[in-house]
Amino acid sequence: MLVDEIIETEDFIIIGRDDINSNPKRKALTEIVQKICSDKPKILMDHNPVGIADGIQNNIDLVVCGHTHKGQFFPANSFTKWSYGRQGFYGYSKTNKTHSIVSSGAGYFQMPIRIGTNSEIVQIDIT
Repeated sequence: MLVDEIIETEDFIIIGRDDINSNPKRKALTEIVQKICSDKPKILMDHNPVGIADGIQNNIDLVVCGHTHKGQFFPANSFTKWSYGRQGFYGYSKTNKTHSIVSSGAGYFQMPIRIGTNSEIVQIDIT
C-alpha cells in the first residue's frame, strides 16, 4: 500500500495518497511529486475524488479514485453528484492533460444495499 509515497515501474510512476477523510493533514501532492526525477507518465491513486483537482494542478497524467459509490442509493446519489460535481461523481473525465476515472467500486458504505447504481471493478488498459 502506498501512503503518500511513490513507486517507479518500468513504464510509469505510481503515486499513492493517504485518504483525506482519515488523515486531513496528509502530505500535499506538490510535496510528493517534487521528488520525481523522471518524465514517465504519472498515475495518482487517491481514494477520494477531491484529489482530481490536485492531480490537474500537478500535471498528473491519470488520477484513479473511488469513494463515492456512485451515490449507492436514491436520493443519496443526487446529493453525492451535487457535492462532487460531474467530474468527481463517477466515470471518465479529462481536464488539460489529466485523465481521471472515478469508479463506483465493488462494495458499499455502511448499508449493504445499492439501488440505482452499479458495483464494478474497473480494468484500465494503458497503451
